[in-house]
Amino acid sequence: MIIFSTVSADTEMPVVLNDLLTEREQQTRRVSRVKTLDGGCEIIDSGFSHSDRTLAISGNIPEADAEKLQTLFREEPIVIVAISDGVFQVAIDKFAIGPPVKISILLKGKI
Repeated sequence: MIIFSTVSADTEMPVVLNDLLTEREQQTRRVSRVKTLDGGCEIIDSGFSHSDRTLAISGNIPEADAEKLQTLFREEPIVIVAISDGVFQVAIDKFAIGPPVKISILLKGKI
C-alpha cells in the first residue's frame, strides 16, 4: 500500500493505492574516492541518506486516483508519501498516465 498526501490540509487527499508495484532502486552510501599523490587513494564515507533514494512505482489504478496524482504532480513541489519503509517528504519526478500509471519519486527525507 502507498499513501500520497499534500503537506497542507486538502479535502481531496489522501490517495490510498493498493496493488501497485514498487521498485526500490539501488540504495547507495555517500562515498567518494580521491586519488593521492603516493599512488593510493582517500575514501570519504558520509554514510547513508534516504534522500539518495528513488522509488519507481507502476500499476493500474482507478481514473479518479490517477487524476488526483496528476494534480499533485503538477501543483505540489513536495508531497507526503507513506510506504512500508516509513513516511517521507518526496518530489514526484516523473508521472506517466497509463495504463499502467508510472511514477518516479525522489525522496527528500524521512518524517
